[in-house]
Amino acid sequence: MKIIGHDAVFACGLLKVGCYHWLYTDGKRLCSLDGLQWEPLPCTGLEGLCQVQVVKEGDKNPNCPWHGVLKEGTGNCICSTKWLAFGWKPDGSGAPYRPGIRYEEYESTDGRDWKPTGRVAVTMDKVGDSVNMYWEDGDLILYAQAWNPARLGYQVKYDNLPDKQRVIQRWRRDRTACHKWYYDEIIFEPTESDPWDLQFYYFSTYKNTGFLGLYHCAAQTTDIEICKRENGEWKRTGVVVDCPPYVNLYTARTVIENPNGPDIMLMQMSLDFHNYEIPPGKRWDLGAWEYREEWPEKIRPMD
Repeated sequence: MKIIGHDAVFACGLLKVGCYHWLYTDGKRLCSLDGLQWEPLPCTGLEGLCQVQVVKEGDKNPNCPWHGVLKEGTGNCICSTKWLAFGWKPDGSGAPYRPGIRYEEYESTDGRDWKPTGRVAVTMDKVGDSVNMYWEDGDLILYAQAWNPARLGYQVKYDNLPDKQRVIQRWRRDRTACHKWYYDEIIFEPTESDPWDLQFYYFSTYKNTGFLGLYHCAAQTTDIEICKRENGEWKRTGVVVDCPPYVNLYTARTVIENPNGPDIMLMQMSLDFHNYEIPPGKRWDLGAWEYREEWPEKIRPMD
């Protein structure tokens, strides 16, 4: 496995900027052409922000998330509209799922220097700590982990949310009042044919392919099911990525288009510890996986 870093949780603040890819994590901004070699770029204003999502306001094409140019050699962009970032800050309680914790909005004119707008997208009494944001068909969409009550007799008492069943919700930003978000629908929830402890931890996309995080709650492990978008709706395919020996896998926000080789999916992963049980001295690895559209399972570890 090609390891390129550590502890970049979910690698969710990932987007394409011209021919480059930017990754926002832990208040930092990194830049790469191929998804394998990353260099730091200046970034201010996002310090302490978790689960950062970044989109460019006014960009409606989901397959081309940025239209602009880079100023040669500086890592700064010249754009006619603003950038938006969303993320949350811990309140020090150690319990993230609290009404007082909010996905707050930040804005920038260059993707480097950020300031808060004072607006809130959604609060953590409604969604969890795993979200991904995209433009789809002219709408700004948030795919978020949310919760149903756990079915009686199906609780896993040692999980950190023993009374909840994780599902994936879709939220939309109001087209007429851009500071408002509204709940759309649950797009993925376990069915009677699924294993009794199966829950859905995250959902990320690339064009018309989706990556659904399957959380096996009793075992405290995760793997990935491939989904497809048909007629504007996402459907499960039943195809699960072959991922031994990893016990936990979390995909990045999207696929990195590599001009010099196979496309890359960044993956946060663990080999020898389970979800919520990180032993002393252990850490999450950020690995590079090879993505090919023609593969049934879509993703394979890189050598």
